[in-house]
Formats: sequence, C-alpha cells, structure tokens
Amino acid sequence: MARGAAASATVAGLGALQFAPSAAAASGSGSTAYAPGIKNVPAPPVPIFSDQTLTFQTLFALGNISAASGEYGEITTVIKRIQNRNESYVAFCEEFVAEAQSVAKYADYAAQRGRRITARNAYLRAASYYSQALYFVLARSSNAELTTMAGGGAVPASARVRERTVYRAMRSAWEKAGAQMRPKMEVVRLPWNGPKSPMPGWFLRPSGDGKRRPTLLMNNGSDAQAIDLWGAGGYAALERDWNVLIFDGPGEGGMLFEKNQTFIPEWEKVITPIVDWLRRRSDVDRDRIVLSGSSFGGELVPRAAAFESRLAAISVDPGVVYAGSTWTDGLSTFPGMLDAFAAGDKATFNSNWENYTAKESANSRFGLSKRLEIYPGSTMFEKYGQIIQYDNRAVAPKVHRPALVINNELEQFFPGQAKILYDVLRNSRGKKYVNFTATQGTQFHCEPMSPQRRNDAVMDFFGDVVGR
Repeated sequence: MARGAAASATVAGLGALQFAPSAAAASGSGSTAYAPGIKNVPAPPVPIFSDQTLTFQTLFALGNISAASGEYGEITTVIKRIQNRNESYVAFCEEFVAEAQSVAKYADYAAQRGRRITARNAYLRAASYYSQALYFVLARSSNAELTTMAGGGAVPASARVRERTVYRAMRSAWEKAGAQMRPKMEVVRLPWNGPKSPMPGWFLRPSGDGKRRPTLLMNNGSDAQAIDLWGAGGYAALERDWNVLIFDGPGEGGMLFEKNQTFIPEWEKVITPIVDWLRRRSDVDRDRIVLSGSSFGGELVPRAAAFESRLAAISVDPGVVYAGSTWTDGLSTFPGMLDAFAAGDKATFNSNWENYTAKESANSRFGLSKRLEIYPGSTMFEKYGQIIQYDNRAVAPKVHRPALVINNELEQFFPGQAKILYDVLRNSRGKKYVNFTATQGTQFHCEPMSPQRRNDAVMDFFGDVVGR
C-alpha cells in the first residue's frame, strides 16, 4: 500500500494501537491553562501546525535530517497527512507509525539484498519516526485513562502496553540500523545500583581497531529515545573518532516502558556503575570519559557529576538547577495547594488537583499524563513529593570537573535556570557558558532546528578539555 494511505490500514501491524476512539480524537485540539512545558512560545520561522506541542515535536524530526535519521520528503508528507486529520495528537501518532512501518519495510528489503548503507539509513529513519509517534501514544488513551493519569494515578496497564508496542518497534529499527554499521553497534546490558537491573545500552565505535579512545556517555531526558541521541551528538562524536555509549536509565525508554521503572533523584547510582563498566573496556581511555545531558538530563548530569569524580567533563543542555520549578510555579497559582502539601494534607491536595484536571481538555490531560508518568506514586501528592527532589542547588558546588552549560533564549521548560546553574557550579574548573539565540536559528529547548551547531559546541568543548 502507498505511504500516503490512511494510517488505520498500516497501523494494523501494531495491533495494540487498535482500540476504541480516543478521548483526544473526540475532543480535538486544545491547550491547558497550566501544565509544565510548552506555552506562549514564538512560532518557528516556517509555520508547521497551529498547536505548539505538535510543532515543537516535529522540529526534532526535521532536525534529524542532518544525522541521516530523517528525510525531508517523508516528514513533510506525514505533516500534510496530519494536517488533513485536523492536527490531532492521535493523527500525529498514527501517521508517524505508518511512515515508520513503510520505511522499515524498505530497510528490510535493502538488508535482505545486502545493501548495507541503504538499510542502515532507512532503519535510522524508521526508528526516528517511531520515536516521534511514541511521544503521543498516551493520546490514544480513553477518557477514563487520561483522567486517571492526569490526576496523578499510575499509568494503566492498557496504556503501558500501547507505549511498549511502539517502543519495541523503535528499538528494533534502531538495533537493526546498528547491525548495519561498521563496526557493528554493540547492544549491551548495564548494571546500576537499584532495582530492575540491568539497563539497556548501545556502544558505538568509530573503528574496530581496538584503540583506546575518548568516550562520550550520553544521558537522555524524559521523552526522547536512543535514536534521538544519535542525532543529538552520537554521530557527531563518531565523526570525531570518539566512542559513544547511549543508555536507557530509570524513567527512560526500556526501563520505563518495559520494566515500569520511573526516575530516581540520586542519579549517581545510575552513572557510577556505567563508568565502572566503561573503565573495564580495553577500547576506552579511562581518563577521557565525558558525560552529556539532554533535556531533563540537564538536571540529572550535574547531580551525578557531584558524586562521580572520574568523569573528565560534563555538558548540559539546558542547565537545570531545580527541575520541579514549573510544577511549583504552576501549583502556586492554585489557592492553598502548596499550603496543603506543606501541611501533609493529602486529601485536600489530591482532591483539588483531581477537580482541576477533570475539567481540562483531553489534550491537556495528555500533556499532564506525559509529564507525570516518569515519577513513582499513585496520587498527585506522592508524585509532587518526588518532583521536588530534583534540586541541584546543594550539590552543584561539589562538581569540580569542567562543565559546559547551554542556555537558550527561548527555553520553554527551564527558562533562566542555565545561568543560575552556571553560577552555582562555582568550583567547576574550566566551566563554559553558551547562549543560543533565535538570530542563529538555534532557538527552543534542545535546539531542534540546529543540531549540528549544538553538537559542534558540545564536541568542541569536550575536545578542548580532554584532547582530540
């Protein structure tokens, strides 16, 4: 069937995505009065969707073109199909799944005929498109499921199955791409100091000669997948003759969707065992291991570096001091909410929050569900108690290694925090601050429109610090 055919025909291959019409599909688009994240952000230079969330997510798909994990014609064709379906979140999910399936079949055909480069690039694109779809899978939930999750409840098993299905398709395409690389990407299992070990990881080398090389350890955020880190610096490091290790930690990718393991604040419990693992490898220069953090990773990485001194340097994009700031700021607009939390009044806190979310649109409840699923707990009181633990103000001064802190003048999620973190990193030797701007075309959280320029800044910093 042609790629432009309705998604409902091709999505059938992912049976778990087929169920009753979702609440988001029924209600159309909408925006929340309060939810952490995207709001009041200027449109990109070239308009895409009327909905800011759809537009922002699509910018990452377009940015991946520079890493051969996206194709302009494929992506813009998908955009048109989504526009024809009223720009709904469900349409976005289904159409990117359909495109991913089509491109994956194209990759399979090439792989079967020994066309390695064709297959590798097509698998990379398929994985990228699955990742785009995965972000919006929860929008396929029923009204009852969205209400439960937005109210602070755990992700229902049925919703988790839908996420897991798309995650597995993404991971399969990503690992098939790795099998076509030379040398082949290593699929590894990484220990960590917590439950549900091991963590999934992917080790990439620029050559199979066994030479000890500097290694970039890449720490994701709360929404992106392993394939996204390929475009956010993985391929750029390989081009500079570095090793790369990408992993799914607690709250990320396979740990969340396969094992229901949410984030933990003590991120050194994740990073220290990985550093141990890397230092045991004969092809890793144990004194030149650096750690980059993207998105929510901008909070996690400084925390880990405060306790893991063997890292040669770190970078954070963006720099984050207190990841719960948007939640705290938002809840402060609700009379008595923060007072109820401080008093331990769980009943009032949860009741007020549930009453608020029940009145929100399906799209708004999806946004809240997506933001909350990464934290443990079955009520909003429990989840907020976790959110406020992600605070680097006390530990950042313990970081002594060089640190690159990236800021963006149109940062949507953590505005103003990068400069604060930079100042708090007062004991970092060789720290550097980079400010990206709209004039450069590098605006928005994690610079989705200019990954090459961002990757250059990160890898040039690491190269200057630890040597090329």
